[in-house]
Parts: sequence; C-alpha cells; structure tokens
Amino acid sequence: MLRTTLFVAAASAVAALSDDSYGQASPVISWSGVEDIFSNSASIVADDVAIEDAASYFKLQQEPKLAVVFSINGMTTSELSQQIRAGEMGSLVEAATSAESQLTIPNTYGSTDGVATFVESLPRLLGVTDKATVYVTSEDSITEDLASDLNVQVISEDTSLERVIAVDENTALLYVALGDDVDSSLTKILEQVDEATDGDYVAFAVPSSYEHSRVVAARKLQSTSGVTGTNAVRCTPQIILGLLVSVFLLFMLHVGFSSMMDIRPNDKHWLDENVPVGNKVEM
Repeated sequence: MLRTTLFVAAASAVAALSDDSYGQASPVISWSGVEDIFSNSASIVADDVAIEDAASYFKLQQEPKLAVVFSINGMTTSELSQQIRAGEMGSLVEAATSAESQLTIPNTYGSTDGVATFVESLPRLLGVTDKATVYVTSEDSITEDLASDLNVQVISEDTSLERVIAVDENTALLYVALGDDVDSSLTKILEQVDEATDGDYVAFAVPSSYEHSRVVAARKLQSTSGVTGTNAVRCTPQIILGLLVSVFLLFMLHVGFSSMMDIRPNDKHWLDENVPVGNKVEM
C-alpha cells in the first residue's frame, strides 16, 4: 500500500508557484503499534499539505506513551518512490506496512525547514499545553532550532527509554536524526521503542528539509487546513477553462456531423416526401 501511494504521489507531486514558492513535495509517514490509533477515515491524506499544518492531520484517538520522529535527509516523494522500487528503505517500508495503524501524507511542502517545524507542532497534537521536552540522541542544527520553542534534553544511545517515559508525565517526545545508513539505524531504534512501550507508540518519518534547487511549474497548494478529504477533486481555473473548451468543441463536432449527414426531424411527421401532415406544401 505504501509503495503504491508513493508511486502515484510521485507522478503527480509538483511544486507550487505563488508568492511563497514551494519546492519538491515530500511525504510524512506515520505508523503505530496501537490498532486504530488514528481516527482518520482513510490511510492516505489526498490534500497538498504545508508542513506547519501536517501534525493537525493526524487525529489520535488516544495518547501513546512515546512519540518518535525520524529525520531523513533528501526524502522527497519522487526520490523515495524510486528508492523503494530499487529495494532500498526496506526497514521503513516494513515498519509502516506491518504496523497496526498507518497514515501517510504523500505531498507536504515547506519553505526550508522540515522536521523542526513538524516537531514544534507535535506537542499540541499530543495534548501538551506547557513547554514540552524533546529528547534527542545527538545535537545538530535542527536541535538548535528546536531549543527556541522546546526544552531540548540530550540523552545517550544507551539511555533506557523506559526511564525517559517514566520521567515524562505526558507523552514522551523523541527526535532521532537518521544518518546515511537509514535501514540499520531505524531498525535498531524501533526495536528499542517497541520493547520500551509494548507497542504503545507513534512514529513519524519526516524530511529533514525541503528541496528548492529544482522548481517545476504546476498547481498551488490545494489545502492548508486540518480537514482531510475536502479537496479530493483538484480544479484550477486552467482545468475549468479546458473543460469548457472541450464541451464547446464536442458540441461543434455534433453540429458538424449532423449537417454533413443531413439529419432532420423524425419522419413520422411526414406523409410523403416534402408533404407534411395537413397536406401543406413545404415552402
């Protein structure tokens, strides 16, 4: 299902051209060990979503023990679909497809920041009203951005996640920047997460940043609201114009064929040739 979603999305994923130009589309993939944790009616969000609004699309029916965000470099929708087709990203595909619950937003867009903006919006989703704490395994430029809005606490890779969960009264928030070896790092951390939470977790795979070096012409964002499924039919002024022109050309084609084939009204109104009912001679 995830492969098909990304393949289809990659074919239609384009940049939006407006005053705030958007670049390459990137997916946000979420999964959980809790069955039906997402109240969304579908496992795919069809809307084009700005990254700052992406968290609002994940409707959680309960608060998990742990929320972990994986940051992946260069994860655009088109490139990820090609990697999956080539047999790469196997751990990500396996984790998402074998999970009890899964939800994917194939086309998200952002200015520059990706995962930092997403992580900063997660506490509202998890019901945290105070300044939330995010646990990180290493510091980088993204954690520096997070420090302005969140309490960033560095933990070692050997730190027990059970202790992290026990300390935090709310859902513990963990941020992990995956390096070049995504498969092994993701598998290792997910094993620790699953063991520490007994499957009561929600995971997110988010692009670390958005690509703007290649911009292609196409549509603007269709929706930036938190309501899914409201923009399933994407229609722009150009599409409407094309439909109207098509209808007009079909009508003209019908008139042309009717004229060439000498189509006239039903013959039941005529007694003889050119003699209508009532014996009135046709003028």
